[in-house]
Amino acid sequence: MSAFLDETGTLITVSSSNPLPVNIIGGGNDLSVLIIEDSTGAKYLRREVIDESDVITISYENFDGSAAIPIAPITVTSMVLPIGASTSAKQDELRGTQGTGSSYDPPTGGSGVFGWLSGTYKEIVSGIKLKLGGTAVSSSNPLPVAKISDATATATTGNGTITTGGVSQVLLTDAKTRKGYWVRNSSSDSLYINRAGGEATTSHFEIKAGDYFETPIWENVSTKIEIIGATTGQAFGYGECV
Repeated sequence: MSAFLDETGTLITVSSSNPLPVNIIGGGNDLSVLIIEDSTGAKYLRREVIDESDVITISYENFDGSAAIPIAPITVTSMVLPIGASTSAKQDELRGTQGTGSSYDPPTGGSGVFGWLSGTYKEIVSGIKLKLGGTAVSSSNPLPVAKISDATATATTGNGTITTGGVSQVLLTDAKTRKGYWVRNSSSDSLYINRAGGEATTSHFEIKAGDYFETPIWENVSTKIEIIGATTGQAFGYGECV
């Protein structure tokens, strides 16, 4: 509950049963504004206004604010929407149209979101194509290929035996130009090589009897490679590309 002084200085207590007097300025308050269409197809604004005496007045206006007289029957088209509202037309504009071409690029792929999606789907169905200069890659429009090197390698092979059982020995000396090597265990017992360089032990890479090992393309093969076997005279074959 609140109290106020009126224009005569009298204290007035305001409550739900004794509210402040309020005058509506400018002819009243809008209850609703609708867009309507008359029997001729013309569109107008239908405005409902309530005044201070709670009297509701309905009027019709042109969109420029001038008075209008629609011809019955009248149908409601829609409520007045703010600028940029999500109307059907704006949704259609965003959604776009289905593409008619094979490309996902509008305009041949359509327009809007739907155009991009439909065009991309067509690309997937027909096979995604690489393009060079805006044209699909083909035998007549190939991708450019640069030759990195004409380098070739020379292979050498050999055979050997374990000189002293249990003692590491050099299989291949270090070679910066080495591109790969291989070892075949021709003995009846396991052999071991140190693929990282340095002396070999029985905890290094095992090549079982009769097995063959060849270096993978990613391995560093330029280091010195040593080999070890448990028994003197174990035979092996080997080779390298340099």
